[in-house]
Amino acid sequence: MRHTRHSDNTMKHDTASAGITESKHVMPPLRRRKAQIRESKEVQLLACAEEVFAEKRLEGASTAMIAERAGLPKANLHYYFPTKLVLYRAHA
Repeated sequence: MRHTRHSDNTMKHDTASAGITESKHVMPPLRRRKAQIRESKEVQLLACAEEVFAEKRLEGASTAMIAERAGLPKANLHYYFPTKLVLYRAHA
């Protein structure tokens, strides 16, 4: 590791020249947890959508029915899938 002298006469480590780099592939625990929650909610919604679409077909199904089946508020469903058609295409 190389040291550099700064104008205030203090020594600081120059990590860039030492070949030390931060890994950009490791997600922080909170971000990783949020990603896991998002993925599990999407999977849950897609499974419920598949059931509702099988029973009611596209025209007879509603996002309210799918959200109710999933046990989530309709606003949460629209957070993940903005329209019924987007949800239908995602499950297909």
